[in-house]
Amino acid sequence: MLQFNLSKRLATDLSMHIPKKINIQTKPSMIWYGHQITITRRKCVIMMEKESRYAMVFCGLTQAEFKRFPSLFQERLWQEALQVCNHFTEKQYALLSDTLLSIANQQQFIIGHDRSVNAHINQVTELLEILVTYQEHPLPTNRHDAFNFGLRANKMLRKRQLDKDYFVPQEKFVAVCQQLIALSPP
Repeated sequence: MLQFNLSKRLATDLSMHIPKKINIQTKPSMIWYGHQITITRRKCVIMMEKESRYAMVFCGLTQAEFKRFPSLFQERLWQEALQVCNHFTEKQYALLSDTLLSIANQQQFIIGHDRSVNAHINQVTELLEILVTYQEHPLPTNRHDAFNFGLRANKMLRKRQLDKDYFVPQEKFVAVCQQLIALSPP
């Protein structure tokens, strides 16, 4: 199961996915935090995985896309994980594909935040704003451009309080994916 902890601002646009009564029965396999920003008058969502601090951006979302956000996210997660884990063996690759699709079939949206994750989301926000507003790069509205932006953002060093050293989110996300397939049933 994927658990999404949304900022209040993002929860407004994704309210149709937030249940009136929260019933957490299953421990999530992955926990993501999300926040919404506006750049060049377009809504952008920055999602960040809790353990790895791996970020994915969704820019220029429409109301229709917010309605189908669970499937958009599932598709992007699957595609990006398979791309960044491109050194996996065929067997690991197939297992990761199946595991991610299975995990992403169950999604839970709640309002919540984590100060440490939010600080890292702010770093990604700042990078996106600099590239678009000051360096005049186009807003990464399609999957390809969003993934390329993510490659840049996910190579920025990050540090969590519980870590001794800085780490690269993309490398840590690969480790999270390896852990997922190690825990999946054969």
